[in-house]
Amino acid sequence: MDDVSVRGTGHTPDKKFDNYFKGHIKWISLADSKFLDNGYIGQTAKCISEEGIKHSSAVIHPKNSVLLSRDAGVGKSAVMETKMAVSQHFIFWTPIENKLSTWFLYYSEGAHSEIASDVLKHLALSDETVNNCIIFVGGHSNCNLIRLAHLQGSSSN
Repeated sequence: MDDVSVRGTGHTPDKKFDNYFKGHIKWISLADSKFLDNGYIGQTAKCISEEGIKHSSAVIHPKNSVLLSRDAGVGKSAVMETKMAVSQHFIFWTPIENKLSTWFLYYSEGAHSEIASDVLKHLALSDETVNNCIIFVGGHSNCNLIRLAHLQGSSSN
């Protein structure tokens, strides 16, 4: 995946500072789970400020990045309609132009694949695990193929 997309995660600014949550930067958190699995996500329940970004590990991810929930609501996904930041409950991929389709990534990584969803529910999804889990999804259930190249120190083909 790292050959065809840029992978990253999110972060929550320190909640002790109210001004970190009084900004204009859309921030996807677990509160937005109801907006996932519908294609694009354009609205968020919360926004963060430039100060929140500056004083945390949070980053603003580009439009058309694909996010995947790795905690509550495991496997829920969406395509960012605009640039946004995300909480640590999500991992995201930004497809490298002309190397990977945003929508192929959305349909292959999210809960849209019954098998992908089942696998995701049973994994502790570290960045390394997700990076080494390659999921190809065909047009119907008997065309699904999952190859787990590396899971928590053991190989499986």
